[in-house]
Amino acid sequence: MSLEALLHSWPAYAMNPLALAFGLFVLTFVLEDLALALGAWVYGMNLLPPATIAVVLFMGILLGDLWLYALGRYGKRWPALARLFARPGIKRVGNILHNNLWGAVFTARGVPGMRLPVYTGIGALGVPALKFIIMAMAAVMLWGGCFALALLVATHLGLMLDGVWHMVLPLLAISVFAILPRLIGRRLRPVMAA
Repeated sequence: MSLEALLHSWPAYAMNPLALAFGLFVLTFVLEDLALALGAWVYGMNLLPPATIAVVLFMGILLGDLWLYALGRYGKRWPALARLFARPGIKRVGNILHNNLWGAVFTARGVPGMRLPVYTGIGALGVPALKFIIMAMAAVMLWGGCFALALLVATHLGLMLDGVWHMVLPLLAISVFAILPRLIGRRLRPVMAA
């Protein structure tokens, strides 16, 4: 098959429901916010049922969170990570995390760059897996649900409008949800460092 024939047939492959669902699932491991935004667009274009989109995104995000937890939980077996987790500063942060587990999980869900250290730290603390799964599920449902709802509303409004607003409104919603957590994160980092 020539490159030109492949490029002309690409939309048919891309619109396969199984390929769309799998693509959304994989994208959650790379960029969750983009996966949620794309899921809202896929829903708005009526390419997948909403239940399929919700389950695929939820499972992908939750599995990514569990992977970070497992990295901390079982990473102590590797000498380099064991030395890192044994440092006095890390132990002090561990005590703070242990005393504020729910707040840490929910804050890390919404502030970019916080999930890796927080979820890995929770795993390294030895927090029971079931407890972390419950906290992560609640955080994913709350944050992801709010994010997806806002994108769905923007997508529906954008689809109802004519002209340039058809594309601008969903992009504006995506931009707000991409920028807002970063602004919150900038304000929280000096407080958390103190």
